[in-house]
Amino acid sequence: MQPDHLPSGHQRRWLSAWARRVLALYPRVWRDRYSEEAAALLEDYPATPRTLFNLLLCALDAHLHTEAILGRTTPMVNRLRSSEIAIFVAFVIFCFAWFPLHFVSDTPSTWQSALQINPAIAVALTALNLAGLVALCAVLVGGLPILVTTIHQAIQRRRWGTLAMFVTPIFAALVLIGSMLALLQPSALRQAGAPNIQVTPTESLLRLALGVIALLTIGGSVTALTVALGRSEISPRLARFALIPACVATAAIGMGTIAGGALIALIVAQAQMQLGTWPPIEALMASLLIIAAALAVVSLWRGGRAARGYVAPAS
Repeated sequence: MQPDHLPSGHQRRWLSAWARRVLALYPRVWRDRYSEEAAALLEDYPATPRTLFNLLLCALDAHLHTEAILGRTTPMVNRLRSSEIAIFVAFVIFCFAWFPLHFVSDTPSTWQSALQINPAIAVALTALNLAGLVALCAVLVGGLPILVTTIHQAIQRRRWGTLAMFVTPIFAALVLIGSMLALLQPSALRQAGAPNIQVTPTESLLRLALGVIALLTIGGSVTALTVALGRSEISPRLARFALIPACVATAAIGMGTIAGGALIALIVAQAQMQLGTWPPIEALMASLLIIAAALAVVSLWRGGRAARGYVAPAS
């Protein structure tokens, strides 16, 4: 009788078939070196959902770190760079929750009525905004040197595809700003003339559309930057330097998660009707905060282990 945690025979065959298909997603240089060995392992050991998930994550990692597969970067630098990119991604996930929660005070009349019920809501929002700003500054301090290095390498080596990925966030920002002006300006002008007026269903749909556009543009920008930075070759010194602001960003994301969780709890318990929030959205925001904090902490721990185990080569 097989253990409960193992899938049935039919499920194992199905998972093994999909696991072999996932191998085709790896870069060609990886497949040339390791595909036969990986396929043999999949034949010897039963595949599980966790196996499939790990293969997908490793395929993404292999695309980000093809230089390491070719032996052009040291394992320490590769692991540090991977950890710092993951913390950057964690910050972006944090922003997906931070920005909507920041704008909860956007309508003065409803915000003031919520504060009359419990002024601690404003304290939680202020703490969340401060944590977000600290995390943003830390990401800029640690990320800008790596960004400049990556752009310089791309220009030197004529990697125009990598340079195009850096243009993506600029184009996405223009799309987002244009959408904000087109969708929110009429509503803002109407509410400026009557501050206490209620938001109409049409305006709610426009805000929802803007949120979708924001998610698409930010998600596309993060993907482009992550791939571009993953193709960089940074020095051990720069990788170790970036670990310091990464620690600050992780701590700020953790504090922001606590403040954001408190803000969500206060809104749900005492001010949901006043602010007109929707429980599924609040649950999504809380989930994003937790995911961001967990990803940042795990990535920092992984990067810290790599940095502590690094021995500088003798000159």
